[in-house]
Formats: sequence, C-alpha cells, structure tokens
Amino acid sequence: MVVPPWLSVPPPGYGGLETLVAGLVDALVERGHAVTLFGAGTGHGTSADFVSTCDELQYERMGESLPELAHLAHVDRLIGPADFDLVHDHSTIGPLVAGRRRVPTVATVHGNPVGEYGTVLGNTDRGVGLVAISHAQRRANPGLPWAGTVHNAMPLRDVPRKRAPGTGPVLWLARFSPDKGPDVAIAACRAAGLPFTLAGKCNEPAERRYLEQVVRPLLGDDVTLVLNADREAAW
Repeated sequence: MVVPPWLSVPPPGYGGLETLVAGLVDALVERGHAVTLFGAGTGHGTSADFVSTCDELQYERMGESLPELAHLAHVDRLIGPADFDLVHDHSTIGPLVAGRRRVPTVATVHGNPVGEYGTVLGNTDRGVGLVAISHAQRRANPGLPWAGTVHNAMPLRDVPRKRAPGTGPVLWLARFSPDKGPDVAIAACRAAGLPFTLAGKCNEPAERRYLEQVVRPLLGDDVTLVLNADREAAW
C-alpha cells in the first residue's frame, strides 16, 4: 500500500485519503493478508508493517512534485516480485511511474481526472489498473484505463453519531477548493437556519486564494471558521 509522503496514516487532522487507507489496511490485515504500508514519517496507526522513505512528513511541501517523486523512487527500489504480489498506489504521480514496476499495480484515483491531472492519468501504462471512487468520476474521463469502481468507505466506529436528529452545528471538513463546495454548504445551512462550522485545510496557495476571495465574504455570525484543525478540534 503506497500513500503520498504528506501525512501520517491515519492523519491527526485533515487527510481523507489517509483516513480511507488506514481503514482499508486494517481490514485487509484482519482478513489475513500481509500488508506493508509505504509512507513518510516515523510513525503510523495501522496494523500493517510500515516502511518510511523519509523521516520527516512532507506536509509543508504538499502540492510540489519533487517530494512525491523522490518518495516513489525509494518505494520502487524497495518493491520486488519476491516480496509482494500486488501494489495498491494512492499517490498522484504513482500511476505514471507504476509501469516500471515488476509487481502488478492498481492505483486509486482520488481526484478529479480532468485537466492536467487527466493528462497525467492518460499517459498511464495500460498495464496499470486505475480504480475510480465513483461512477461520476469515471464519466468525467471515460477514456482512461479504468479497472473498476470502489466507493470510499471508512469504519463507522470512528464517526461520532447522534441517535436523534440534531439542531446543529453542521460540520464541513475538507480542503478549501471550489469542487468541495463550501460556498454551497454555507448557503444551505443558512437557508435551513442551522449554525455551521467550516473546518478546512488551507495551506496551499490556491486554497488560500479561494478562502480569501470566495469564502470569507460569505462568512457571518452563523459560521465558525477553523483552519487546519486536528480531529479533536474539528469534532
């Protein structure tokens, strides 16, 4: 199991991909599979064997290509057919370089497969199976070498739940990006008369611009803004 070098698995705060991988890894181990997790940093919270390519998590450099490429280069040197039957890659650039591996690779596509990202995915070796996370994602770029669709899942025990309908506040936990729809969420909660908490990742330049230009003008007394929250603060 290969994850990007940005965050630990599971993450202390933002990290949808890392949260999903943590649940997947533990479920595979529980079913009797031997799983090795390749990531960065010195620790993790899964039941898999852990191999780190870098002592420091690269969160501050998220969005840059070189940290991820260096991470994948280390991973490829450590993966061989004598030790592994299958590689499941969750990185952004991984599908592009996976054709060099001597071990079969499937790669889950966690982003919107169009634009520049679609160009990268379109150059994926046809021996690498791309896994979609929704049918809508596949429809956005049907020409890619999709191997199947596996919807995102996570253990329900990790999600706090109320037993009765609540009156808010409503929590939005994502990164500040137009495709995550914080502006739509603000309008919906305001129309429903519910207090709203925006707990968003905001460390990349594009996220900061979107926050300042689009989201902040919409804020009011009924919206609480929490930037780069950990899990405890978000809940």
